[in-house]
This record gives sequence, C-alpha cells and structure tokens, in this order.
Amino acid sequence: ARAVGIATRKRMNPQKRREIFERLRAHIEAPRSELEYNSAFELLISVLLSAQATDVSVNKATRPLYKVANTPEKMLALGEAGVRDYIKTIGLFNTKAKNVIATCRILIDEHGSVVPEDRAALIRCRLETGRTHQIRVHLAHLGHGLVGDQVYGRGKTHGLPDFAAHFPRQALHAATLGFVHPISRKYEEYVSDLPTDMRDLVVSLTNHSI
Repeated sequence: ARAVGIATRKRMNPQKRREIFERLRAHIEAPRSELEYNSAFELLISVLLSAQATDVSVNKATRPLYKVANTPEKMLALGEAGVRDYIKTIGLFNTKAKNVIATCRILIDEHGSVVPEDRAALIRCRLETGRTHQIRVHLAHLGHGLVGDQVYGRGKTHGLPDFAAHFPRQALHAATLGFVHPISRKYEEYVSDLPTDMRDLVVSLTNHSI
C-alpha cells in the first residue's frame, strides 16, 4: 500500500523577506531588467507583455515591433491586428494586443503621449492572471512601489509629502471584479468606487506640489 500526502510550506515571515531584499540590494547596486528598451514607453509596453511570458520571448517580439512603433501614436496606428502580428509568439497575445492599444490611447488622451514621471500617480492595472501581490511586486521592481506598501514599497517614499509617506495601508483597490458564476455559468461583474481614504489621498496629492 502507498500513502499519498500533501505537505504544506512554511510561510516566510516579513523579517526574512526584508533580509533577502537587503542582501540582494547589497550585492546588486544597480539592478536592471532583462527586458530590452530605449525609452519609458518601450519599457511600459514590454512590462505589459511580460505577464506569463519570459523576458527572452518578449525581447524577440519587441525588437522588430519597436523599429516600426516606438511611440504611442505609432503603436496606435498599427491597431490591435498590427500589434498582434508582432506579438503572436507570446502567450495571451490577443488580450495583450488589446491592452497595448488601450494603454496608448490613455497615454495620448490623458498624458500628452508621455509616460508620467510624477513621484506619485493614480494608475489602473488589469490582472490577466494571478493576484494583487503581482501588482505590488511588478511596481516595486520598476521602482514605483505602492504608497503604503510596507513590504515592497519600503524605501520608495522619498520625496512624498508626509501624509502619503505614512499612508496606513496599501493604496490598492479592486475597482472591478468579474467572474463566471459556478452555478449559472453566467458572467457577473461588480464595480466598487474608490474608498474615502484613497479619494482623499488622490485629492491631497493632486493639490500638493510634489
């Protein structure tokens, strides 16, 4: 007879996680992503494409893509079909092409075609897979940790006003949640307004000269 069991992994405590990051910081003074890019816009698109994909596969797709579309306007001109042709070797390429075009529209319409470099900014994230933890990790990796994130956002508050630097929680909110109901098999979607404390934070940062 054979016995089959499921072993649980011991969770790593915050102190252990911080120690790991401190050691990495000590040995890698200037970390750089393996993603290839020549501008903030190219980095933004590459990071968007990197979900559930290797950096190597993203680089292979973006090398020819950026030769013809290295600005929001040029990327938008390609359209979803055009972008899809360049990134079809990457997983989830249909959805990613749609999100690339949507991102370009936002940059053009709301940010003058420039990737914002503000010390703090209100952003929208769309999760293709995974959990909110991935948002925190990816943003911290790019050097833009979430306001109030005491694990991955530590050390990222320099230059922020005190009310933002000491925000008591992660400034992260699930605005929309959609899923297929397990019984009815119908798609359901729920929308939640930004909570009061985050609305106040946005207003305060908007009115504050950072």
